[in-house]
Amino acid sequence: MTNAVNPWKDDLLDYASYGATFTNLVQSIDDSKVISIEAGFGHGKTFFRKAWAEHLRQAGEVVVEIDAQQSDHSGEPIITFLGALMAAVPEKERSKVATLAAKGGKLAGVVSRAVARAILRNGAEEVIEAASGWASGKVEGSEALQDTIKELEEGMSKLAGQMIASQLAAEHARQNELPAQIEALRDALTEGRAARRVVILIDELDRCHPDYAIALLEAMKLVFGRPGFVFCLMVNADYLESIAHHRFGTQAAGEKYLEKFVDLRLRLKATEEAVSVATQELAKGLPLAIPFGEGEAFSVKAAAELAGKLAFGCGLSFRQIKRVLDKVELALRCYRER
Repeated sequence: MTNAVNPWKDDLLDYASYGATFTNLVQSIDDSKVISIEAGFGHGKTFFRKAWAEHLRQAGEVVVEIDAQQSDHSGEPIITFLGALMAAVPEKERSKVATLAAKGGKLAGVVSRAVARAILRNGAEEVIEAASGWASGKVEGSEALQDTIKELEEGMSKLAGQMIASQLAAEHARQNELPAQIEALRDALTEGRAARRVVILIDELDRCHPDYAIALLEAMKLVFGRPGFVFCLMVNADYLESIAHHRFGTQAAGEKYLEKFVDLRLRLKATEEAVSVATQELAKGLPLAIPFGEGEAFSVKAAAELAGKLAFGCGLSFRQIKRVLDKVELALRCYRER
């Protein structure tokens, strides 16, 4: 990292040591793993994710970042994952990925086109449309499938039959075409590298609608839990457990919902000393037109030290501390001469 920009240069909470340790962990993994990096709201998860992503890249890792809140409106986690992976593939390699995936059948080629469109947050409709067409198409056993649909249609509308066909087609795609697509994406992303590993960092999952957050976790594990993919979730675990409890009710004694999906649970927590020092640094930048008063005890430096002492052990998140200082700054700007 000597010739590169230090990803931790703005690290007020002393998270660089976590980044180095977690990088060692990731580089020891050669199969599929899901890791949760847990902290409460306002404790610097997003800063850590951005800095750590650059740290990992400088260490030679392939990194894909997903802001789950930005994709929440799409309602289709599989498209979110495929779109993020395809967007990370060098443009010259994308046609190769589509060609490899198309060997799986008619649907796979359409999935490839949908993936390209997913970069623009579009494409789920095309996949479903293709699934309906696939049901009458080229896959072995389609006659039996059509007979089943006809029998079902005797007591229900044509639309209901089409919905069943789409569901069956989608399940076939999950088991056959999608794995080929995912492996092709992994190979394209890791070509020429010693490690066939893609690190996917997922942030803001705990700010998504509950149903989408749960669907994303399930897609991550069931569809993308394949060799070469290491998922790292930046989450408020308590919040995710609460929405799972609301959605599914009480789990078995001692069982946590996240444990169904997460292999390793890690904690991200700044020390009280680090929070105190970071608060002092922020307070030193408060805009003063006049000093607080005469003497060293009323200087900006003394005020910053006092803020640091108050922050030490106060129990507030770093975001809450910043908001308090923002209010102090607002008062200083509004009453500059008082």
